[in-house]
Amino acid sequence: MYVTVVAFGEPRRYLLGGQPERTVDLPDGATLADLAHALSADPDELPLVRRDNRVLREGIPLREGDRLELFAPVGGG
Repeated sequence: MYVTVVAFGEPRRYLLGGQPERTVDLPDGATLADLAHALSADPDELPLVRRDNRVLREGIPLREGDRLELFAPVGGG
């Protein structure tokens, strides 16, 4: 299955090589860990992943045609 990965900020630089988005081929039933491996990243270091304006948690299966947004959490105050 194919998913589109869009990254913002620092994740764009180190996960997508500076490109704004990338299409990734994953096996059916893939999870965030599979996505991390496809992006040559440690699953524990994957930034927040959002699908349909909701942050995904590990173990939730990805779907064909997903548009996944990667972004680093921002704090402040």
